[in-house]
Amino acid sequence: MRFLAVLMTLALLAACTGGGTQSGSPPPPASPSAGAQSGSEFCVDAITIREGRMVPPRLTVKAPCAVLFTNRDDSVVQIQGADSPQGFLLGEMAKDQSWAHTYKDPGEFEYFNTKNPSMRGVVVVQR
Repeated sequence: MRFLAVLMTLALLAACTGGGTQSGSPPPPASPSAGAQSGSEFCVDAITIREGRMVPPRLTVKAPCAVLFTNRDDSVVQIQGADSPQGFLLGEMAKDQSWAHTYKDPGEFEYFNTKNPSMRGVVVVQR
C-alpha cells in the first residue's frame, strides 16, 4: 500500500514545472515514516493545511525530498518559503488542491501562508 502511495505521489511530482504542480485529487496520506528513505535516492512526504494549521508543523526529511503541500481548509492558501536558496512561492491552493516543492540541500527551512502569515512551519532537511 505504501509503495502505491509513493508511486502515486511520484506521478504527481513528475508533472512539476518550476517546483510545483497543482492537482484536484487528494495526495496520499503521510505516515510518520513517510520521509524515511528505504534504499531509494529520493524521498516524498506531505504537509496538510488543516484547521488553520500546518500538519505537521515541523517535518524532517532526507535530501533530496519532494514535499507535497495540500490544502484541506475552505480558505485559499499560498505557501512561500522564507529561506534562500530554498525560497519558493507556490501557487494559490483552493480546498483539496496541492503543490509540491523539492528540497535539495540540508538545513532548516521555514515557510508560511502568504494569506495568513501566522500560519508557519519548518522543513528540516538532512543528508
